[in-house]
Amino acid sequence: MAQPAVRSATRPTSSDSAIVDAAPSDAELWKAKVLKARHCTAPNTAILNHPDAGVVFNNAMTSADAGFIDRTQGTLDAIAAQAASFVCCLDVWTKLHPSKEGKILLRLTLAPNGDVKQAKVDSHRSNVAEPLTISCVEQVAASIDYPASPSGKQTIVEYPFRFSARP
Repeated sequence: MAQPAVRSATRPTSSDSAIVDAAPSDAELWKAKVLKARHCTAPNTAILNHPDAGVVFNNAMTSADAGFIDRTQGTLDAIAAQAASFVCCLDVWTKLHPSKEGKILLRLTLAPNGDVKQAKVDSHRSNVAEPLTISCVEQVAASIDYPASPSGKQTIVEYPFRFSARP
């Protein structure tokens, strides 16, 4: 996801060179904004669904294995353990849209050892396009320790979030 540019209100002068040299880059500012969003103190967002199984796929499944995943519960537990961080991320959007319900489909690709190969919000199956919310959700998801696959398979997880501002 492209990060929005952060622009200064004034142009630095040559006498400001020490400040410019010490100023954080746009990427550092963006990371700080995401970190702040992840760690809110009083969120006003409620997750309306808590998927009990999500949709989880092992790559190269046989038809006999369809619907079975060897690390479903551990993956769902790992995501649920970070619910407070996800709520903080979603709170960014609900503050902008207090009367709307948000929907985000998080798509994870997990390596056989549990490492995150990719954590991405599916923009075609989500109604949230706010960059800070999306980056925050993706970064929280990517930071989670997921269980290894007992069968040694890569796993794709689609995890839906439905949420709104608390009444």
